[in-house]
Amino acid sequence: MLHKCKANNICIQVESGGSILFLRKGRPQDEGQYTCVATNSAGNASLNINVKLIKKPQIEKNDILKYTLSAGKMLEIPCRATGKPQPKIVWSINGKSISSSDSEYEILPDNTLRIQQTSVNHSGKYHCTASNVAGEAKQAIDLIILGPPVIEPGQSSYNLIQGNSITLPCEVRSNSTPTITWYLNGDKFNDGHIAKDGSLTISNVQEIHRGQFKCIATNNIGMDEKTITLTVHTAPTIEGSDQLKIIITNVNQSVLLPCPARAFPLPSRTWSYEGDRIYEDYSRGSVSLFSYFHSFYF
Repeated sequence: MLHKCKANNICIQVESGGSILFLRKGRPQDEGQYTCVATNSAGNASLNINVKLIKKPQIEKNDILKYTLSAGKMLEIPCRATGKPQPKIVWSINGKSISSSDSEYEILPDNTLRIQQTSVNHSGKYHCTASNVAGEAKQAIDLIILGPPVIEPGQSSYNLIQGNSITLPCEVRSNSTPTITWYLNGDKFNDGHIAKDGSLTISNVQEIHRGQFKCIATNNIGMDEKTITLTVHTAPTIEGSDQLKIIITNVNQSVLLPCPARAFPLPSRTWSYEGDRIYEDYSRGSVSLFSYFHSFYF
């Protein structure tokens, strides 16, 4: 006995004298209870078989598979799936499942994923996975949340000897390329090299580089800044030290011998007479001679 389906395709076929009923390309309308009755002169027997058809999930392709928006906005990402039995929907971000108890996300009754207030931390690759006993289907969605740049914290002060080189870091986290600008004591600083990572390199540090450096990172969303203090140490220099200075004075007349030294930090000064140390101090730079017999006032 044969039963024909639409377009004259045979979808139900009885074989082996009725001992086998073969369903070809089962359709939803083929579901139900089938009964086989075996009869002879001695009596009959019956067998009931319930046929249920299952179907692998299919996800309706979203119109948007990549979202780019500014931080702080609300976003809803739909996930519409069909299958039999009704598939279970699971959302994940970067391979980590999103729980319905996660306070940052809300999964609506129709399986739409809602982010009430987006932040840069929500950026990533999302997957909507629909699964049932027949299999599973996935759909990937890329999400980019644009936020202000964030400068990584780090060392905030440096001490350096004049003439050396230094690199001041300004590592920025941003999902859009920021503009990096450096300032020194409030003025824009151009005497150096700014690398792609935002760091500033000064190859020959001088006294004029002493002070407060500020790195400012900006994009079309906002800005961030970081201040670094650079202390430049300079070796002592004494005015006129390249030539012998002679002071001529009368006997018993007071004499002031200057020693104008410049340095950072402030240097100590040591006076000696004919090779013998006679004075050492950090605060004063001159010595007064009141007597020809070398009596000194400090």
